Amino acid sequence: MTLHKIYTTFFDEEMKSRGFKRKGKLYYRLCGEILQGVVLKAINPYTIHFFFTPYWMENIIMETNPKLSKGYWAEQGLEVSPGSSSYFKPENVELNCDFMSACFDVAKKHILPVMDKVNSLEAYFEYCTPHWSGFDDERAYKRWVKFKPGEIDPKHSHLDAIFDPTITILWHCYSRYLYQACLKYSIDKGDITKGYELLQEKMAILGLCTDIDLGPKRRYEEYMTEDGLERAKKLIDDRKKRMKQRLKDELGLEVED
Repeated sequence: MTLHKIYTTFFDEEMKSRGFKRKGKLYYRLCGEILQGVVLKAINPYTIHFFFTPYWMENIIMETNPKLSKGYWAEQGLEVSPGSSSYFKPENVELNCDFMSACFDVAKKHILPVMDKVNSLEAYFEYCTPHWSGFDDERAYKRWVKFKPGEIDPKHSHLDAIFDPTITILWHCYSRYLYQACLKYSIDKGDITKGYELLQEKMAILGLCTDIDLGPKRRYEEYMTEDGLERAKKLIDDRKKRMKQRLKDELGLEVED
């Protein structure tokens, strides 16, 4: 059984019940203005990625990949990685299925419930910092969380004895294009300083201070002018127009105004 087949066998029913469509390795849906994707990155060992962002927010992969249906854009999202113990070998059908089952249970318990809540720009801002569902301790707000398979569900405990059986989930919680979402926030509030304050708040929570981290802050500052709101609105409107057409042509998704 191929890796792709194992992946869709476990994920198909759950994802489609939540309103996702599928093309190849990519599950996708629109929640309001939030584009969401789940994709298998079929390297060895594989990773599964979970991505959400305003559909109009600039993303270098969205802008350059030939078709959104390929799913490369979703590979930027938070990831589940079953590690080296999950190295895929076609002859290890049972073990391959066991690890995929554990990854699926992580997604169902800790990731998909969060994605269900990210259905607006306000919710996007809330969840662009680590905020795992299903935890009631400090792990809920850590970027990296690791499990033994038996911690996910006792039915996976037989995997705990395998060398390096840890399953890791990593929250990719910051984008260099976050400033554009903050610009939209300012547009909605009618005050260019509101988004700037929000961007600074998110950066402080994440402890971002390097030159690379500060790039979005500098980009936002270019709009801190008398005509900043007007220029910001033009930027967002242009992106919306282009992405609406791409979503329709490449994923069959219609954006409701």
